[in-house]
Amino acid sequence: MHKLNNGIHAFVFPTRCGTRWLGQILFEHKLLDYIAPNHFLDIKEYDQNLQNIMFVRNPFTRERSIYRWRKTVHPEQYENITFSDFVNSDLFYDEPTWTGTYQNNIKLIDKFVHLENISTFLKQSLNLDTKYSQEYNEPADIIEDVNAYTNDMKQKVLDKYKDDIKLIDFDLTSYV
Repeated sequence: MHKLNNGIHAFVFPTRCGTRWLGQILFEHKLLDYIAPNHFLDIKEYDQNLQNIMFVRNPFTRERSIYRWRKTVHPEQYENITFSDFVNSDLFYDEPTWTGTYQNNIKLIDKFVHLENISTFLKQSLNLDTKYSQEYNEPADIIEDVNAYTNDMKQKVLDKYKDDIKLIDFDLTSYV
């Protein structure tokens, strides 16, 4: 959890939800004193007087991002692993969901901001006029995210994220 220098907000940056890009923007605008925020939600940092916000993204695009990231940082391990292989293996469960990562502490979150809506949120909440950039996107294949899933793979994502889907209002219409 990162308290912004504006005295209004505290942000939580889960993995594969725009952390590096957003951290850089916040640092450049002097809202954070450091450029590389962590992914923790430390109860000792919680302040009920702040608006506590967690950034999330569509579980289907998040899983694609996890796969691409792991293929980039672990090239030997992932060299011959397709996205389908990834989803249909134990590797798929190595990165927990948001409720899996933050467990009961997720109840401390006042608002979930979807990465897909981050530019609007930044403009309305922080008066930052910026557009989300996927400059860190590392393509691992040429398949569009929405076309990367079979029906069985979609069901695995839905099963994995079932608690998150109950808690967070995702637009999953492109996938289900």
